Amino acid sequence: MNNRIIVPNTLVLGIDIAKENHYGQFIVNGEYIKKPFLIKNTRESFECLLDSIRQLKAKYNLDYVLVGMEPTGHYWKNIAYYLKSQGIDLCLVNPYHVNKTKELEDNSPTKNDKKDAKIIAKLIYQGQYLSCMFEEELYVNLRLCSKNRQELKKQFISEKVRLIALLDEYFPELKKMFSDILGKSALFILKTCPFPQDIVNIGVSELTQKLLDATHNRVGFKKAELVFNAADTSIGVPVGLEGARYRLKLILRQLEGLQKELDNVEKLMEEYLVQTGYSEYLLSIQGVGIVTAASFLAEIGDISKYESYKQIQKVAGLNLKETSSGMKKGKTKISKRGRSNLRNILYQAATVMVAKNVAFKEIYTHLTKRQENQLTGKQAIVALSVRLIKVMYTLCKKKTTYTHDRVHALASYQQAA
Repeated sequence: MNNRIIVPNTLVLGIDIAKENHYGQFIVNGEYIKKPFLIKNTRESFECLLDSIRQLKAKYNLDYVLVGMEPTGHYWKNIAYYLKSQGIDLCLVNPYHVNKTKELEDNSPTKNDKKDAKIIAKLIYQGQYLSCMFEEELYVNLRLCSKNRQELKKQFISEKVRLIALLDEYFPELKKMFSDILGKSALFILKTCPFPQDIVNIGVSELTQKLLDATHNRVGFKKAELVFNAADTSIGVPVGLEGARYRLKLILRQLEGLQKELDNVEKLMEEYLVQTGYSEYLLSIQGVGIVTAASFLAEIGDISKYESYKQIQKVAGLNLKETSSGMKKGKTKISKRGRSNLRNILYQAATVMVAKNVAFKEIYTHLTKRQENQLTGKQAIVALSVRLIKVMYTLCKKKTTYTHDRVHALASYQQAA
């Protein structure tokens, strides 16, 4: 937050963003100029806005222009990039601040686009805004790849749920035979003999040979016998098999296609990660993989623009807050005012690192076993998420690789434990 009062010779424009029709409000020297006006999401309307800005600058003899808006979804980007291309300085206003300030305008909780435009303009004039930083193309591409991967992963999980539901109906015993229902041996059965009657018809010997061929002799008679016995005594529904067979093939084709796309997008994420110049440092952390490192940078952008790891912590909504009043001291919690996806990435990464990273495991044990201020497992993972931010930030800033003792001072934790 800048908290900087606008200088007198500045033209301030606050814009309330919508999908098709935006509303703008000018302020000069703390006073509203004209009424809130319509800005259509078209080039013609953007050009008219630019003409209005130039006319007002000349009329009031102003030297500077600052345009601000709420970052509403993706709708703000069209007008923001247009104004940036015309040399106009831009800033962003926190939607939460607009919502909390709306009653100061007319002592009414009423909300509409014209009123919001006036509030945004006033907040900018008061210095309650954030600098608008446009990401380099590399990080924009990386973020889009990360978003594509998230969507593909959701679709993949959805299709896998459909597969499990189908098996629950027609062959519920099968998924208990395999740790991974999409592993080589399980997938072979699903493609060739998915239903109990199919397995009973081919017999144990033929099923054994087929499994040996499909898994390169890794799975054979024991598994085949288990599957055959399960099929022979299955409680699966015996009717509608032809329709179920077609549905199964459709689901498997969808899963294979989604897996191929996931592999492609992860390969592209790896290429972009290398181009950032930070891959060597991030991947040196034991437990951090290509997807985690790439997704982290996709969310925060170029790490060199941050002056402290605490800024990234705030972007993730992992900064602490406390609600206290009088004699009552409230609990300390994370604010969650930030990017939920970044929090999720860090939380999942910290969970994996407790299992795979010696230093993080030591710290997790210390936090959950210490005598004073003992944390629950979830609280400790959140604390480790913040530590992971600090580690990643430090390595990238100093351009050095990871070592357990230097980064975490393990000896102190071992002594404390």
